[in-house]
Amino acid sequence: MATAHESILGGHLGTKKTTDRVWRHFYWPGICTDVRRFCASCDKCQKVVAKGRVRKVPLEKMPLIDEPFRRVAVDIIGPILPASEDGNRYILTMVDYATRYPEAIPLKSIEATRVAEALVTMWSRLGIPSEVLTDRGTQFTGGVMTEAARLLSLEHHFTTPYHAQCNGLVERFNGTLKTMLRKLAQEKPRTWDRYIPALLFAYREVPQESLGFSPFELLYGRQVCGPMAILRQAWTDEEADEEVQTTATYIVELRNRIEETCKLAQENLGRAAQRYARGFDRKARPRSFKIGERVLLLLPVKHNKLQLQWQGPFEVTAKVGQNDYRIMMNGKPRLYHANLMRAYVERTAYGEKVAVRRPPRDREVVGSNPGRVIPKTLKLAI
Repeated sequence: MATAHESILGGHLGTKKTTDRVWRHFYWPGICTDVRRFCASCDKCQKVVAKGRVRKVPLEKMPLIDEPFRRVAVDIIGPILPASEDGNRYILTMVDYATRYPEAIPLKSIEATRVAEALVTMWSRLGIPSEVLTDRGTQFTGGVMTEAARLLSLEHHFTTPYHAQCNGLVERFNGTLKTMLRKLAQEKPRTWDRYIPALLFAYREVPQESLGFSPFELLYGRQVCGPMAILRQAWTDEEADEEVQTTATYIVELRNRIEETCKLAQENLGRAAQRYARGFDRKARPRSFKIGERVLLLLPVKHNKLQLQWQGPFEVTAKVGQNDYRIMMNGKPRLYHANLMRAYVERTAYGEKVAVRRPPRDREVVGSNPGRVIPKTLKLAI
């Protein structure tokens, strides 16, 4: 079977073509099963499987946050070329889980100290969160961020490597922000950092699809006055109602309005999450690995992080959570998501002596179906 499948003239073809090739010259009981197992355990064939053929695992349920800025997602965009006139090449972004309120600050570099100072600037305006979710970049995993989290009593969470879906909230905002920047900075690309405040206002003013309300409305309890409101007032000569309210009455009504709005937003978010999960899980399939099992990892190659390749096999040492596994790579434990893993099929030992039985001389194999044979005398009648 090695000659029929793994040799230069074999070409590492699939199970069906390899079975046809072997069947024309050899036969033994269980030939189809043996060829199928042999092809499935081919090391080279397993490492070149397209990533789209491996189904993803179903989505996990994320907790619904109902308190503004209790949990935020942080990420970095860049490097952006060309750099702005002020030398900015990166954008530090943050999105609140409860209100979807975004923040963005342009940065010249992404050193740990500079990133920490920018985060403190954001939190000084909006409040210090209790939980922060970031990727495993060096500026987030270093000692500076660890010390800042300890001083501010933050609970710092990290995503699994090469699994951006875990931080999908801020990743989706990053894509929207980059698209808006490309459209506005076409004529003067070196002034892209000057458009960020205006783009943030545009994003905060419109309703968010999952919540049904705008981030401004969820955070401040009212609709902010934007360009459309000013234009309407100029065309219709409308004047604001001069209703006099006491401070206490206004605060009570504002608080009730914010609570009702947040409650409706959470209900809309729950329905949207169920809708997205149903659509995603249609092509998903539960997949689990046992401790001690060997797996292949879909990781980027060293010279090009955009090119993915199956590497391994590696041994599973522990299961963390529902879909995360710790494996042993080069003597060190690493944590990866199940979507980046697939089981490695070990090759079993085949006996050297195989009972070979050729088809009878008065019969001939027809087509690609080894199970169908016809006598030579009936060949012309077909």
